[in-house]
Amino acid sequence: MCHFLCTRFLFDRCLGRATPKEAEVLAYSFFLIGLIADTVGTSLMEHIAELTHLHDEIHTVTGTIAILLMFVHALWAIWTYVKGSAKAKKHFNRFSIVVWCIWLIPYLIGVYMGMRLHP
Repeated sequence: MCHFLCTRFLFDRCLGRATPKEAEVLAYSFFLIGLIADTVGTSLMEHIAELTHLHDEIHTVTGTIAILLMFVHALWAIWTYVKGSAKAKKHFNRFSIVVWCIWLIPYLIGVYMGMRLHP
């Protein structure tokens, strides 16, 4: 279903039928879907790590910080969409880059841990 919606949106956007407002609604919907998917995936991976005794504190702490920042990011995205000015949207874009960079920390720690286990 998601593939269909994305493809339809891109097709409509290319033909000029989708408005910028529709593009924002779709983008902010993906913020929320991404937050839910990342939270579920992170909690499943934490459970697997505990079962296999490969639990790493720094990875858990940075992952939790990243999820909390993603939650704030999603709320800010919705607020910016509903009431934000051009200045608020500019600040939102800067915050997005910071959140993404912080999210990379637990991601890269996980990559390192995986490479260390499977040389």
